[in-house]
Amino acid sequence: MKSFVLVSIILAFFVFNLTGCKGKKEEETQISQQAANAAEVAEKPAAETKAEEKAEKSELKSKEEIKEELLPPKLIWEKVIDTKKLIFKQELHFVDEKLKEELISENPELSELLSEENLHPFILLEGKEKQYLFDGKGNMKEIAYPSSDLIFEKKYRGFGEFTIKRRNGEVLWKKTVGKDIGKDGSWEEFFDTVLFSPDRSWLIVYFEDIMDPPLFLTHITFDINGNKLWEHPSLRRVSDIWAAFSKDSKYVYFTKSYKLFKANKKEILWEVEIGNVHALIIPESGKYILVRGRTRGTSFFLSLVDNKGKILWKKYAQEIDVGTEVCTFDENEEFILVVETRGRKFSILRVSDGSVVKSITWCKAGSPIYERLWGYPASLAASDSKIALAVSSRAIKKDGDLLVTLYDISHLIKR
Repeated sequence: MKSFVLVSIILAFFVFNLTGCKGKKEEETQISQQAANAAEVAEKPAAETKAEEKAEKSELKSKEEIKEELLPPKLIWEKVIDTKKLIFKQELHFVDEKLKEELISENPELSELLSEENLHPFILLEGKEKQYLFDGKGNMKEIAYPSSDLIFEKKYRGFGEFTIKRRNGEVLWKKTVGKDIGKDGSWEEFFDTVLFSPDRSWLIVYFEDIMDPPLFLTHITFDINGNKLWEHPSLRRVSDIWAAFSKDSKYVYFTKSYKLFKANKKEILWEVEIGNVHALIIPESGKYILVRGRTRGTSFFLSLVDNKGKILWKKYAQEIDVGTEVCTFDENEEFILVVETRGRKFSILRVSDGSVVKSITWCKAGSPIYERLWGYPASLAASDSKIALAVSSRAIKKDGDLLVTLYDISHLIKR
């Protein structure tokens, strides 16, 4: 029995020593591996280490940029204007060098103001009686139009009559629909509206017969002295009316009976079936005509036509999932910028094929910006990764006044 106990003690002692040695050996191996790893890091070239650190920072920055690209346009400033001053005309323009020269020429007192350095660009809003200049902080200055600038007046009593005159009251000429133009002796046709070319060298007039349905529409162009250039035959009015001049004043585009027409001072150059048009937007280059329209139902569409009359693409709202209430080109004519009613969405489309680059939810129902942008977008302009937006807001104190805003979209447009 004593021998068995002695043997057990010796065996246990042997196992204990064997286990301890193995643990010690594993510990020594682990320490050796750590030392080897440290040596490997120490031996790694500094350039390789920096490259890895740079890659990690780049990945982090990339995540931050992706997060920023999901943010809506960033508000820079906003201003409210009484729309009584802006009846019929609410066009926004970024003040480039050409426009700056024109403004200083007409208003020398603006020279000092327009020469100041601003963090953000100047914006010009055209009203009916006056223009409104906004500096980089949104401060507004009223500017009178030149006294020589052209305006028109219209009357609907008896014969439709319109008068072309200067702002100083000088009458240049007067026409009466049914006597001077239109059907002889027909008082039923009346003048609708006039659009001047940018250089004020010619104008287009369109009028319609409302007394004998179905309505018929006629377009006529005149030079600045009242000489008729051409008259487009009367067609039944089955769609909305729109007209726009190219920026160089050489061409006019107009719509009638679901067709888009292009003309110069001498003749109609081409026509193309396009649909019911609500707006025509022509960029500075004159290479394109962006058509914003509506189908016979409630769906809106955008279509891009080149200046030769070829339809490059046509996209319906449900197809691209963007609103089409107000649109413009970016300054490089690479993208089309679109704002939906109430500012619910801001979208960027590619000019080349109409594909959606981005569509950002600008604001949700109930949010402050949603309430302030509740209304009808009146004008949109873009320059240098910024957009100026004018909205006939129904939510601000004076119901129906115009809300003018400037936004930064540099985080959304990556070239």
